[in-house]
Amino acid sequence: MLGFSANIYIFASDKKHSTMESMENANAEGHYKFLVLTIVAGLVGVYLRFAEFPHATLVSNLVLLVASFVALKAVFGILK
Repeated sequence: MLGFSANIYIFASDKKHSTMESMENANAEGHYKFLVLTIVAGLVGVYLRFAEFPHATLVSNLVLLVASFVALKAVFGILK
């Protein structure tokens, strides 16, 4: 019985340690700088929709799509 409770304690302490590392990772400044850049890229894609040049809609949709996927990657990096 003692060995079983010791294993639970070791598992619980590992989980607490990984939670602390996860919080430090989530608070990293680089994630948020990257997220701001992707939001700016998404806004550029939105403003390009109103531009007056050939294939403006295609370019704006591509910029918006790429910015959205990169922003989601940044968000999942924060949640990791």
